[in-house]
This record gives sequence, C-alpha cells and structure tokens, in this order.
Amino acid sequence: MPSPIWATETLVMQPGESLLFSCDMTNLLQGSAVLNSSPPTVTATPSGSITVGAGALDSSTLKVEVRISAGTDEVDYTIEFTSTDDASNTHEVNCRLQVRD
Repeated sequence: MPSPIWATETLVMQPGESLLFSCDMTNLLQGSAVLNSSPPTVTATPSGSITVGAGALDSSTLKVEVRISAGTDEVDYTIEFTSTDDASNTHEVNCRLQVRD
C-alpha cells in the first residue's frame, strides 16, 4: 500500500473558530485534468469533538474547500481530503490540523 500524501503546511485554528480551509490538488492532476463536480469528501480523525462541513470544489476546480469548526484544545487532527478528477482518478491528501487556544 502506498504511503499517504501529506500537505506541507500544518493548519491551525482555535476551538471557538469556524474557518474555511482548502486543499490545492493542482500538483496531483495530470495534463489539463480538473476535479469533477462529484462532491469531494473530507473527514477528520479523531472524530467526535470537531465539526467538518460538506466538501466542495472551488471555482477553479483544482481545490477542495471545507468549513471546519470546534475541536478540542491541544488535539492534533488528520484531515483527509478525497476527490476524483475528470479522468476518473481518485486523489487523496492528508493535512495536519492543530487546535490551539
């Protein structure tokens, strides 16, 4: 099984915030491929105390956007962004989200 792709940037938010985050998948797309209109999925691990909204594509169809809120102070979450492109490839990127007050 291949190793997961990790974003180079660590996301940071406070427990009381509600922020829109995006994951740029440009470097994963081949040629002129774009992410398709099928709803992307975004999940958080561990789950429970964090709220992850519905994933959506930005207007360029190269990024997945999601609103995240809550979370527990001093907990690091793995946010997994998954989307398909118009060539039927599935792309998955993991991001680290630190919740700090």
